[in-house]
Amino acid sequence: MNIRRFKTEEAKEVSDVIRQTIRISNTKDYPLDLMEELIAFETPEHVLERAGWTHLYVAEDEGKIIGCGAIGPYWGKTDESSLFTIFVLPEYQGKGVGRSLIDVLQRDEFYLRAKRVEIPASITGVPFYLKMGYDFKDGIDTPDDEHLIRMEKHKDLSIVRFVEDKDDRNEISRIYENSWKYAYKDIIPQEYLDSIPEGRWAGKIDTPSWKTLVCTDGDKLVGTSSFCDSRFENFAGYGEIISIYLLPEYQGRGYGKYILDRVLSELKEAGYEKAFLWVLEDNLPARKFYEKNGFKLSSEVIEDNIGGKDLREVSYTIDLC
Repeated sequence: MNIRRFKTEEAKEVSDVIRQTIRISNTKDYPLDLMEELIAFETPEHVLERAGWTHLYVAEDEGKIIGCGAIGPYWGKTDESSLFTIFVLPEYQGKGVGRSLIDVLQRDEFYLRAKRVEIPASITGVPFYLKMGYDFKDGIDTPDDEHLIRMEKHKDLSIVRFVEDKDDRNEISRIYENSWKYAYKDIIPQEYLDSIPEGRWAGKIDTPSWKTLVCTDGDKLVGTSSFCDSRFENFAGYGEIISIYLLPEYQGRGYGKYILDRVLSELKEAGYEKAFLWVLEDNLPARKFYEKNGFKLSSEVIEDNIGGKDLREVSYTIDLC
């Protein structure tokens, strides 16, 4: 099974999936005449209209579309979103397709930026959404005038905290490992990246002179950062940001800034007036990120060799006052 973004030429096939699912699954909980009205409404044209302002995904099995789901802004708001059009063909229900669709939707930028996500749920879908962590909006578990039950999930994008004893150090190390393999592809030799062992950074998390933060999405660890007093004479008195890493699917969606803001806040609170970090010269996306967030390129460089390839690290500084 594969889940990907919808293509416009698939509007009829998606419409057919929606109509078939309503006719077979939803008629168990709703009058047939009401469902026939809904079926008449779910045309290919309506699918295209919704895809125009949401991110619509399809689940396919051997080239056949078997499910769909969409996410978009809640009435135009930037900090609230809604899930729509979540349907799975009856013969594929109970096989993890719906859960996989939710997982993909919850990695979409509309989900990641939102503090609250709402679902206009059918009676049929309520048990499934409860399992996915959604609850009844305002405690109301009965259908509204549109015959839907409003469900929601509140979330805090900026859950960045210090590492705790309960946190799996190998899971934190995997953030490093996956990030290296993604961010340093075509920079560090692939053979070296492929050889990185599991748990390579696990032992570093509790280095006495370091302070380590983790970023979570629900119960999942998705990012980490370590910082300390400068280990370099040329930056004596500075706070040093040793690392900021995110799982690849969380990069470019705001989580890096939440981590960076927390690190800078902690360094400032600790009394540092300046901070610095090192970044590979060829890692242009990371350099752009730091520059966008107020860092200035410094003249200090480090010549390094990783996996048999000569590389240069450049330094960036920022004033914390």
